[in-house]
Amino acid sequence: MKEQITGRQGDIIRSIVSAYCHTGDPVGSAVLVETFALDISSATVRKEMSVLEQMGYLESPHTSSGRIPTDEAFRYYIRYLSDHYEADYHSHLELDEFYKSARLQIDQLMQDLSSMLAIKSQSMGIVLPPAPEGSTIKRIELVSVLENSVLIIMVAEGGNIFQKRVTVPRVLSQDDLYKISRFLTKNLQGFEPDEIRQKGLTSMDQTNDLGDLLDTAFFLLQELIYHTPVPKLYMDGSDELYRQVSQTQGEQSGQKLLQWTKKNSFREKLQTISGSRSLNMEVGVQTDTDFFPGLALLSQGYTVGGKPGGSVAVLGMTRLQYDLIIPALDHGARMLSEILSNLENIAEKGEIPLPEKYQ
Repeated sequence: MKEQITGRQGDIIRSIVSAYCHTGDPVGSAVLVETFALDISSATVRKEMSVLEQMGYLESPHTSSGRIPTDEAFRYYIRYLSDHYEADYHSHLELDEFYKSARLQIDQLMQDLSSMLAIKSQSMGIVLPPAPEGSTIKRIELVSVLENSVLIIMVAEGGNIFQKRVTVPRVLSQDDLYKISRFLTKNLQGFEPDEIRQKGLTSMDQTNDLGDLLDTAFFLLQELIYHTPVPKLYMDGSDELYRQVSQTQGEQSGQKLLQWTKKNSFREKLQTISGSRSLNMEVGVQTDTDFFPGLALLSQGYTVGGKPGGSVAVLGMTRLQYDLIIPALDHGARMLSEILSNLENIAEKGEIPLPEKYQ
């Protein structure tokens, strides 16, 4: 589980991501202090940057003092940006502070659940989040990344966030992207991707003020609907799994197994039991190219609003503590189903309240 970042560290992450998106170059402490008017010294910024590098938010591309953001930093930046854009876009509404904090915790909740399963199993814990297919779109947001790259962010009901980076045929300002995102949200809100494909793009309300941005809006729409983003797969315990498999079946087998967990075929195997509340057990694991005797894959699906959601799983040697793992999988699946299904209706308590039976 990652350590919580401070407010000052959050300011530094956002500043570095912003500068890096603009220039594509490593960002140094002096540039941050001068460009973003941070009310701290360069020495303090350097110290915080070193801490953030250890936490996995920054990395050093070479021996210079500059840093570049990692994927984790971009995720933090996107979540922050999407919340503040929502507040501005719906300025006529009072921001639901609890819903915002609950939504921001979903990513951490799934990561923590995979870590809990890894600890319980002393092997690999996995959480497959709901796929964009079957998710009801709440809004679309667009973020400029370098010159002609755009990050499409699809926020679904229940707080799930899906993102996809695409190259656009023209350079767009952030103001252009705000206009396009409002147009896409207006037309896509309340629908699932498959429903939009069935309706066809020509059924969209083209009453808008986009002007020559309309073609770009439809290009981004096609990229989102016909090439839906692949959600992150949350995993923890891969090092321990590799160590165990390498000890018993050789390092090559350990490497092949870990490579498989990064392939679509592994994700598809987990997706097949999505929504199934019964425990799925595979003793002796078949990948797309190899068979691994002595391994077990236990998985259980969960639903979101009565629809198939995702799954939780443990992958490890067959000598697992099943008396701990099976209840942990059932607990995790029911908890995700409960939270994701009812997130929109949770009372304002400042945190995600777990049902009494899970506390």
